[in-house]
Amino acid sequence: MEEKTHVLIVEDETRIARFLQMELEHEGFTAEIEGNGTRAYERIIQENFDIILLDVMLPGMDGIEICRRVRTVSNVPIIMLTAKDDQTTELKSISCGADVFIPKPFNLQKLQLHMVQLLRRKASIVKSAHIVSIAEEGQGRIETVNDDERLMTEIMKAINGNMSSEEFNVSRLCGLLGIEQKQLYRKMKSLTGQTPVSFIREQRLKRAAMLLGQGQLTVSEVMYQVGFSSLSYFNKCFTGMYKVSPKEYKGS
Repeated sequence: MEEKTHVLIVEDETRIARFLQMELEHEGFTAEIEGNGTRAYERIIQENFDIILLDVMLPGMDGIEICRRVRTVSNVPIIMLTAKDDQTTELKSISCGADVFIPKPFNLQKLQLHMVQLLRRKASIVKSAHIVSIAEEGQGRIETVNDDERLMTEIMKAINGNMSSEEFNVSRLCGLLGIEQKQLYRKMKSLTGQTPVSFIREQRLKRAAMLLGQGQLTVSEVMYQVGFSSLSYFNKCFTGMYKVSPKEYKGS
C-alpha cells in the first residue's frame, strides 16, 4: 500500500488548523497539528514530514525563525501561511527559505496545487539523481541544477561504486561525502523519505532485481554482487520488497 503524504500543520488558531486537517485528510493526506512554534520546530527536526504548512505568528518560536532554523538541516517543503499580507513579511518568508508564501484568507484549491507541485519537485530530485548517476557510469554528461540534486547524485555514485562491498555502510558513505551522519540522515529523510540505511538497502535490492531479471547469474552470485553475505537475509529483504523470493523472481 502506498504511504500517504505526511503533513504538519503549524497553526495556533484551532478552527483554521482543524479545517485544514479535515480537508487534507479528505484528499488522502495524513495531517497532524501543532499550535506552539517551539514544539513544532522540535518535531520537524526529529520526525519525518513530507511538507510543512507554517503560520508566521505563533506562540513560542515564530514561523520565520522556525523556517530559518529548519533550512540549516532540512529541505522539507515549507508553505508559509499568514494573515500579515504585506511585502515585508513576504520578503522575510522568502529569505528564510519558505518555498511558497500564501496570505490568509487563502484558496484551499490553490494551496493543494502548491502542495502537489512541491511534492512533485521533491520526487524529481531523487529521480534526476538516478538518471545522472546512470549517465555518468556510461560516460554521459548531464549537468545537475541544484545542491539537492548534486548531493543525491554523489550518494548514488557512492552506492553504485561500492555495490558489491559488504563493508559499505552509512559510515563509509558519510566519509566519501564528507558530511556527518546526523546531517546525512536529515537530508535523506527530507529528500527521499528514507533513512540512509534503508535507501542503501533498497538500491542493492533494485540492482539485484535487475541482475536476476537478466537470468545470467545464480541467486547466490547476485547476492554477492549486491553486497549481501547471508542468503537467508538476502531472501528476507528481497521478498519483503518484491513480495516474491529471488528464485521466484528469477524464474518469472
